[in-house]
Amino acid sequence: MRLWRDSAKELELATWTMNGVGGPMVTEKMVYDVFDGQVAEFLKSYRAVNSAASQVPTQTVAAKSGELSDTPNTFEGLNSTGVFVAVRPDMLFKGKPPVSQKFLQDAAETRLKDAGIKVIRYTNEAEEAGNARLYIWVKLTPPNMRSWDPPIGVESSFSQWVRLVRDPKRQSEAVTWKSQDSGPYAKTDSGASVITDEAVLAVVNKQLDEFIKVFKTANAPRP
Repeated sequence: MRLWRDSAKELELATWTMNGVGGPMVTEKMVYDVFDGQVAEFLKSYRAVNSAASQVPTQTVAAKSGELSDTPNTFEGLNSTGVFVAVRPDMLFKGKPPVSQKFLQDAAETRLKDAGIKVIRYTNEAEEAGNARLYIWVKLTPPNMRSWDPPIGVESSFSQWVRLVRDPKRQSEAVTWKSQDSGPYAKTDSGASVITDEAVLAVVNKQLDEFIKVFKTANAPRP
């Protein structure tokens, strides 16, 4: 792939992903069934867009500069990004999530602005930045519930527009950076576990700080 906003940056990115699970017991047949299912889904997706009728001549996209970047940094050249925070509570929760999504969204935007990173809000700004977007997904597990998942889990991904080297007409959004972290519940005065806006924000802020560090390092003035 090459970045839509800077074709001198060429990198290898996933253009199709799939996962599967099996159970309840691990057996040879179960493993092969899951494996065969993955291959079948890939072949289905591949054949759907590679029929004889869909084949068209391709043309390689040219780099903007004379040479491609040896070590492309997908953050380089950016001064802004969109940001989207979403709360995905465990299915065992009843009713609304126990935290305010708006509170987390506003806090994330403020932290980016305080770091000198412009937050994109409008379509024309997004297009100029190559549709750069930071997605922050918050997953919560109910307190006092046995689960393999952490109490508060946060997954972050940064996406940009990219184009296939072999066919620049094919434009897509792809993840160029990702990270994840987790944190504990808050405690009430009586010692009971509870989920609060502040406890979730503490984990979100760790992800934001990691993103900000990478973002600013790539765009620091060079001596």
